[in-house]
Amino acid sequence: MRVRGRRLLPLLIALLVMAGAFCYGAVRTSGEIWSHLETGSVKIGIETLGLEHGTFRKLPQEVIVDCEKPVSYVPRITNRGETCYLRVRLLAKAGDQELELADHLQDIQSGWIRKGEYLYYQEPVAYGRSVDVCRGFQLPEEWDFYQEKNLQLQTEADALQAKNFKPDLAAENPWGDLVVTASQIEKGNLLKVVEPAGEELQEMEGSPCSITADQEKGLVLEEGAFFSHIMLLPGDSHRESLQMSNRETRRIQILMKAEWEKSSFLDQMQLQIDNGDGFYDGLLTGADLRDYRPLATLDPGETRTVDVTLSFPESADNPYQQSSDDIRWCFAIKQESRGGFPVTGNAGPWLLFAAICCGAAIAGVWCLRKRPCDE
Repeated sequence: MRVRGRRLLPLLIALLVMAGAFCYGAVRTSGEIWSHLETGSVKIGIETLGLEHGTFRKLPQEVIVDCEKPVSYVPRITNRGETCYLRVRLLAKAGDQELELADHLQDIQSGWIRKGEYLYYQEPVAYGRSVDVCRGFQLPEEWDFYQEKNLQLQTEADALQAKNFKPDLAAENPWGDLVVTASQIEKGNLLKVVEPAGEELQEMEGSPCSITADQEKGLVLEEGAFFSHIMLLPGDSHRESLQMSNRETRRIQILMKAEWEKSSFLDQMQLQIDNGDGFYDGLLTGADLRDYRPLATLDPGETRTVDVTLSFPESADNPYQQSSDDIRWCFAIKQESRGGFPVTGNAGPWLLFAAICCGAAIAGVWCLRKRPCDE
């Protein structure tokens, strides 16, 4: 039995080796290797800028513009993928009315050529490069201003991979029937359009108000056009000046206060009066302006100028369109006695002259002028 077992052992070992070799060969007879193939990607981005004092700034979501002035609008297209050709189309929508801006663009940048409603860039644009379309546009005359005062701007940009393609710039459709590789639509800049002030009002701006303490005539006001009939748009500020003179033989103080009726429009205004000591900086309808306060102390023969700035905040919107209101600036003087100047109050023997007012000095501070835009 032992001899027989010894004879079978080599046979069993041979069978095991053959089985192992067979299994090993089965595992190695197939395999997989994955390859990832793709075409070059074409991708573009659009941002809209405005040119302000020689500097490009991103346009805010909402922009207040004058209907008679050009709009600073600079669409900038950046290639973020493979080298490509570009074309753009600029639109403005006012309610149900859609307006093409191609005929109204100003200072179209070099490299662009117009074909129909599109502008085509004539050279391929490499990765990372940005190109500007124009510097702005004039508001279209066919736009019905009185139906809708808000314009929604839209820039549509298309890109086509430049490899193995060259546009026919002599044709009406330079790209032919080729499928656009990438498109981008930029929506979001809303123009709130307002009417400008009339020339007859603009000419009156900037005239100083003269306040003189005269030995014989008392308090003399030559109000000129102190903030009279000015037009302020949201974000605007306007500065005037008060010129004060002492022609008396004694030292004097000039006092100032303001009077107004309740007005949500005037409540929006900011006022700054700079007499060198920080006289006032706050709301136009602030409580500190209701009572007389010393604005300036003048020696005999002295003259001084005080700057007054009125501002309308950018946050003011449609509720204040075509608004106007009046405010009355009041001035008084008091003379220095041996004990100094009397304590300021609303009345008293120190007041040489009752509240002498610059009658309706703001005869109307206007937010918007009520005049047809095309007059």
